[in-house]
Amino acid sequence: MTRYLLAILSLMALSAQSARVGGNGERFLLLVPMVGAGTFADPKRPAYLREAGDGFRYQLSEDGATAIAEVSPRGPLEMVRLEERMKGDSRVKVFKPHKRFRWRESCR
Repeated sequence: MTRYLLAILSLMALSAQSARVGGNGERFLLLVPMVGAGTFADPKRPAYLREAGDGFRYQLSEDGATAIAEVSPRGPLEMVRLEERMKGDSRVKVFKPHKRFRWRESCR
């Protein structure tokens, strides 16, 4: 009985991780710098993601200076506001799913 209960709970946890948070289901990938001192008062965190709302997750890079984040905005206006805040920062890269990515052109 406990095996079945554990199996059901683990499946529920896995399905919750892959759920889309954004209202329109669109996701964006961001390359953002890490900010913060690493203390209790100022923990290390990805820059600009607090403005993204609740729908984000990130993976820290090897050196700990940047993070790759997946953002699911609640609506198109939220992503536009986030892009406006990040516009002046040359360390941030935004990868949109509807834009075609050409590897050769990006490596030049």
